[in-house]
Amino acid sequence: MLGGLHIEMAALKAVGRLLTGSGWVETLTEAGLSTPGTAESFLTAAHVRQCRHAHEVTAATLYILQRRAYMSYKALRSDADADAIEMSFEAWCTHQTAKQPQFAFWSLILQFEIAVLLFVRSVRTANFQLYVDSLINLTPWFFALDRTHYARWLPVHIRDMTQLSRTNASVLSEFRSGKFTVNKTGRTFSAIAIDQAHEQLNAAVKGDGGIIGLTENEIALRRWLIAGPEIARLLDQFESRNQQGDSVVHHEEKASVQNAFTREVKSLIAKMEEFGNPFEDDSETLSNLQSKEVVAPSVVVVVDKIFDLGKAHDQFVSRTISERF
Repeated sequence: MLGGLHIEMAALKAVGRLLTGSGWVETLTEAGLSTPGTAESFLTAAHVRQCRHAHEVTAATLYILQRRAYMSYKALRSDADADAIEMSFEAWCTHQTAKQPQFAFWSLILQFEIAVLLFVRSVRTANFQLYVDSLINLTPWFFALDRTHYARWLPVHIRDMTQLSRTNASVLSEFRSGKFTVNKTGRTFSAIAIDQAHEQLNAAVKGDGGIIGLTENEIALRRWLIAGPEIARLLDQFESRNQQGDSVVHHEEKASVQNAFTREVKSLIAKMEEFGNPFEDDSETLSNLQSKEVVAPSVVVVVDKIFDLGKAHDQFVSRTISERF
């Protein structure tokens, strides 16, 4: 299995690369969601949990703004010509994407963020089918944004997972039961990727009194290598026993957390509408969300072609994997 945590980090970094220079960082800061330094770190996913939360708020905000822009279109169409055919939301989005670079860019960001969050959901809920589907959805993004190693090896991993019914049905059964992830608590939506569990275990083993200072003493190091994992297991059992009375409800389901999330979304919506709803922009240019500085036409071309670059992934998979195996 490829590392779920590392896949998420790579995807968040890829989103950050797209958002560099867009005004997103400044908008988060002015909306009061983060300090300037922390918001800047979201572009490189320096802190995964905080970065993921920022994209959760942004995705909710963009979808609401997109819907508001569609409602404005419907109102204007009704006022202009009641007999005109009204486009569906999906058709309107397709039309605006082809016509307005600003609309196309932020729609692109919204789609990418949703793809990343679906992958997170697949791991958190230990949903193997969603895990495979979300990887299939993410891989073209890695291909288009030059995440070379992930673009090269994720198709191999996906093929291995989709072939399990033929190559190893017992492993597939275990994965479908959720055993491709690790559950450290009984709470819902709290499964974690195996590589993340390894990182946490390593942190526990290397904690106070751990491996530090033992590397120069071969006998002490060997003794620690045997006893360290067992000590970590005992500590984990002790902590689990103390948590047995805890609620199985995920902490983000608490009213206080959800109210805070709602406030952040409303704050970001207000700030983006103050700068101008990007989905209502009719300038036919791509500009910085805050400063309104128009970017070079070459950047607009890249945004327009990014889906075509992603489609090249299919040719890559066909040429390097499907035709060989």
